Amino acid sequence: MACAILSLSVSAQNTSSSSSSSSSKGKSELSTTFGIRAGLTLANQSIEVGGTSVSPDNRTTFHIGIIADIPMARNFYIETGLFLQNKGFKMTDAKNNKLTCKPLYLELPVLASCRLKLSDAMQLQLNAGPYIAHGLGGKAELRSPDGHASIENDVFYHEGEVTENYNRFDVGLQFGAGFIVYKHYYIGVSYDLGLINTQKNVLTVVGPSENITAGGFKAKNRSWAISLGYNF
Repeated sequence: MACAILSLSVSAQNTSSSSSSSSSKGKSELSTTFGIRAGLTLANQSIEVGGTSVSPDNRTTFHIGIIADIPMARNFYIETGLFLQNKGFKMTDAKNNKLTCKPLYLELPVLASCRLKLSDAMQLQLNAGPYIAHGLGGKAELRSPDGHASIENDVFYHEGEVTENYNRFDVGLQFGAGFIVYKHYYIGVSYDLGLINTQKNVLTVVGPSENITAGGFKAKNRSWAISLGYNF
């Protein structure tokens, strides 16, 4: 809502202050552009079990999506888009069983984006804002130390199935920076800070030899992303 109000306000100011001699130039410089992004994701989670913090390992995966740059002013944009974003984590327990969670989300960020011209060929981009995401699917795999025995379940909860009990909805903040080269080529890095518990109240993991149930399990998504892209 704030972005919409700001957009209307800035558009009204631009319209009232623009002159006829520079109107065509202003339209070309302040037009919505689209682009594609893809790259590497280092996914993890901030996990607490019964009030005790657990430190899982990063899961190396990928993301891909499209973006829209909506101009608000000469150096300020709203950047949004849709991404297929893999998240999750890897963990090894005291018995050397290896748990890997691989949820896939459809993610929509809405970012305030500041653009700083460094040269005629390069522009610095600073982004910050919220994101919302919906879980599409994914698997959780628990593998024995020798690698011979494993069990794989759906990550997101379905009634009547033994799963990791993930909530499908996620919301958080995204921070990032990048460079736009020759107006078309993009390279950047971003960080997703999940704000809500992705788990339900009870986590049940079915292992090769036993069931492990942990009450009060809390997990929030954390991920770094390195992206390459092209702006049309």
